[in-house]
Amino acid sequence: MDRPTFPSLAVSFRLGLAFHALNNEGTEGTNVLYPRQVEVAGRIYDGISGAIQRRHVLENLVGIARREGLPLLPFSEELEPDRWPLGIRYVAKTDLDTQTLDRSILYRATRKALERCVVLDAGGGLAAWKEGSTRDVVIEEKWEGKLASVGDAPNVKRDSVFDLAWMISEAPQEKALTQHAAYRPSGEQSLYHVTMRSNVYGGVFRAALHRLGTDDYWHLQEDAPREILKPQDKLRRMQALVEAFFEFLTSPRGAKEAAWCPHLFLLEGAAVFRKNGTAPFVSPIKVDLSSPEAPVKPREDFLSALQALAREGEIEVFIFRGPEEAFGVRDQILKRLEESHAG
Repeated sequence: MDRPTFPSLAVSFRLGLAFHALNNEGTEGTNVLYPRQVEVAGRIYDGISGAIQRRHVLENLVGIARREGLPLLPFSEELEPDRWPLGIRYVAKTDLDTQTLDRSILYRATRKALERCVVLDAGGGLAAWKEGSTRDVVIEEKWEGKLASVGDAPNVKRDSVFDLAWMISEAPQEKALTQHAAYRPSGEQSLYHVTMRSNVYGGVFRAALHRLGTDDYWHLQEDAPREILKPQDKLRRMQALVEAFFEFLTSPRGAKEAAWCPHLFLLEGAAVFRKNGTAPFVSPIKVDLSSPEAPVKPREDFLSALQALAREGEIEVFIFRGPEEAFGVRDQILKRLEESHAG
């Protein structure tokens, strides 16, 4: 019998984004929309949070799942914030035919939700059962009769299969305001200000691909193996997540993009694929707190440092410069996953 493999992926990258507001945070009670920013040793740097990136990777994953016929629960297809607890309650009622979600059925329902939904499987979540809010009442009314009520079920958590570091600008970023007017039916207009930015950002993506299609609570169930899916279905989910990330990498998305779609003027990086174990990575930025003028700098040798991680038969490193080469690297990784899956 072939031994299982535990593939993982890490991608370190630099993105040059110009004239964008992908990381708009909102207002502080004024008419100025502020970006997410990070202070390092007294200097202000632009930051695009991992949460923003995750949202758009998951949006891409939903599209790929619909295209490829991968399973999705309705709450996940809309990326409903409470998709994890709602998904568990939904399958408890519709698949396991139970009226009340309690300890006796919880882990079976959790397992079934992962089987039924690639987004829950990849993105994870926390089901912390609580009293319903007004928003929850609206969902309850819409899905009346299709959600199990919550009994004495304990909280359950699914850690995300993939992580995204904050993308941090390589140069300090001051606020640059542009003025706009919001026109109203009354004929009046309100002036507001938005920060438009241009910079080079360093980022990191990591994915424990082997965790897809596995049950974190298998040990609390009788005769339940860790693996939930058939090998071919597990492979399809691994490949879908890789594709979803590379779609984001080659066409970054975020806030305020309808009229401020970013100009992508630089894309380079390296993907580290490990057949068994956790893929290592090297950050494309370095932090030097002893340099008060520029505590954050690009790591000039990050591609060569990543290349040095390669180990024959164990770790492969794929360098890319530009979207075309990034797609080529994506295809290589999809191929390696298929080969790894085949043993």
